[in-house]
Amino acid sequence: MLGAGGFTTDTSTTYLDRNGNTVKRKNLSKQAKNTLNDYELIQYDMTAGKGYLTGTDFFKMKQTTGSHSTNVHRVQHKSNTE
Repeated sequence: MLGAGGFTTDTSTTYLDRNGNTVKRKNLSKQAKNTLNDYELIQYDMTAGKGYLTGTDFFKMKQTTGSHSTNVHRVQHKSNTE
């Protein structure tokens, strides 16, 4: 895990379920554990890895229909002006 001091095996990370209740990592669903593992791999690649995702469309935001499309547009527009 990436903590405030860098990569660590610190187990003080708090996981929450959809209702905001704390959940131990060992009690996460299989899907949640897989998603967390994917996130950790992405996090490592971005911070200390070889940057395999750099230059790919992985971080490209897709515009959706409805109210979310305006928010996505604003985020993209803001990042283009900075």
